[in-house]
Amino acid sequence: MPLALVDCSPMGVHRYELQAAGRLVFLGGNPAADRLLGVDNTAFIGRTIEEAFPLLADTEVPARYRAAAEHGTSWQTEQLAYADDQISGAFELHAFQTSPGKMAVLFQEVTERRRMEQALAQSEQRFRLLAENANDVIWTRGLDGKLTYVSPSVERMSGYTPAEMHQLTVVDTSDAESAQRIAELLAGELAKPLAERLPAVTADLVQISKDGRAYDVEISANWILDSEGNPIGVQGITRDISERKSAEAERAQLEAQLRQSQKMEAIGRLAGGVAHDFNNLLTGILGYSELIETSLNPADPICADLQEIRAAAERAAQLTSQLLAFSRKQTTAPLVVEPNAVVERSQRMLSRIIGEDVRLVFSPGDDLGHIKIDPAQLDQILVNLAVNARDAMPRGGELTIETSSSSLLDAPPLSNPAGVSERVVQIAMTDTGHGMDEETKARIFEPFFSTKSDSQGTGLGLATVYGIVKQNHGSIAVTSEPGAGATFRICFPTVTDSVASLEAPQVSQAGGTELVLLVEDDEMVLKLAKRSLERRGYQVLAAATGSDALVLADRQAGAIDLLLTDVVMPGMNGRELVAAMSKLQPTLKVLYTSGYTADVIARHGVLDEGTAFLQKPYDVASLCQKVRQVLGE
Repeated sequence: MPLALVDCSPMGVHRYELQAAGRLVFLGGNPAADRLLGVDNTAFIGRTIEEAFPLLADTEVPARYRAAAEHGTSWQTEQLAYADDQISGAFELHAFQTSPGKMAVLFQEVTERRRMEQALAQSEQRFRLLAENANDVIWTRGLDGKLTYVSPSVERMSGYTPAEMHQLTVVDTSDAESAQRIAELLAGELAKPLAERLPAVTADLVQISKDGRAYDVEISANWILDSEGNPIGVQGITRDISERKSAEAERAQLEAQLRQSQKMEAIGRLAGGVAHDFNNLLTGILGYSELIETSLNPADPICADLQEIRAAAERAAQLTSQLLAFSRKQTTAPLVVEPNAVVERSQRMLSRIIGEDVRLVFSPGDDLGHIKIDPAQLDQILVNLAVNARDAMPRGGELTIETSSSSLLDAPPLSNPAGVSERVVQIAMTDTGHGMDEETKARIFEPFFSTKSDSQGTGLGLATVYGIVKQNHGSIAVTSEPGAGATFRICFPTVTDSVASLEAPQVSQAGGTELVLLVEDDEMVLKLAKRSLERRGYQVLAAATGSDALVLADRQAGAIDLLLTDVVMPGMNGRELVAAMSKLQPTLKVLYTSGYTADVIARHGVLDEGTAFLQKPYDVASLCQKVRQVLGE
């Protein structure tokens, strides 16, 4: 190589000569070599390679150089220097023979290139570790939808191996709607001018696993661009959000249940708030209608009108009872009953309700056990469900009532499972009607919700059933599909107490001559009750308040046989009046009455077992019968 050319070369050049005894002597270098090494190479001329460059003495470089000078063996390599595991210097060498016994070395610094390559390798290694161990799926796709890379986590998420995924497109691994969204999004973005394209996109989609399972994912993606900024592919991350979606759906359901509960509570409070005054009014309507009717000739046309008034009042009383039932504030008298006996007793009534074109089938279970519930409430459940079933079978059909016993664990969750037995009684009512869709099933227990016309019902039937079931610590579930009928399953916890008789005691409505102290703060009801009892022969002392009643009792010379008192009154309430009267007459018999809801009455300690109680609204016959019952035949 001409010396002029060597001196102008940007590459470093060192020349060596192989002398006697294998001494490889440095002959000099060009200016580029001085610059690259940062030394003046003339200081090394005449020295051996080991003397000139001690750091090379223990490497393979001297031997390689000698081989090139002596045998013409060409050799290329790189020499790297490290500091703290990072490249501090790197040279690319090329040794070759220039003439017999002489050789030259061309070298150039490649430190920055090697540093970049090392950084790239480390980055690739970090990416590989991240991709191979991430729960999310990392991927790249071409614009044709084909995967160019997918992380191993795809198998855990989808069931497909990375190799299988490379043979599939978005259409193969997504549901139809998601695949269409992806295609439209991709086409829409590609159609936009470069400056208007979204840098990144996040979307919730549905993908299909290898075994056909649909699962929710969140995809975050952005473009892969060429040097001119044009898209050549898409890269992104896919995250399985099925659990999050499930949690969100559960939260939404709980929020809906809370709203429904609050709505029902509001209606319940409204019903409870008006129950007292409304029941007093209905007591007056029922009582005075009966008094007028009994004073007329049965053939008098007015009697028919009075009967219509009484029927309307009874329907209003039933509506109030339904409102209180679904809000779980209905006053009840629970008894221990055998469910089969209640259903058998109700069959004739149910047959009349559903009509001749609906066949009633009762399939009683064995060894059910006993439940504690007001029999009238259980009748109310059966009647409301039967009416609902009849309306679902306008052309006739079959209504099956089936009772069975099962484990508490197999039943729908009870409203108050603490302290109940390990077994439950299930009453299932199945019809062959038109069934319900999911939207209807979700709302059937809402008060005033109905699929019927306004003339066919109030929408309180199933709400009443729900309220009664929950009031008695039970559970209710419905299964139905359009065109496939419906089954309502009601479960109540069993009890071990002895069964009460379902036969109502025969109590005479005949009057008597006993002395009754009547205390009632509603003037209309006070006059009605006083008049009704006096017509039956009773002696009546009437008072509007507890304090007035005590004054009358103190003035009364003889014993008072019965205290008939309202529960909630201004000033002294019924319970306090009874306590005061008991001091004057310890053996005094007491009959409470009230138009308030069960929770209000309970707060006054009146619903204790064994306490005589008459719920408003009542008619004259019910009043006289209850008074006679408490006084004794």
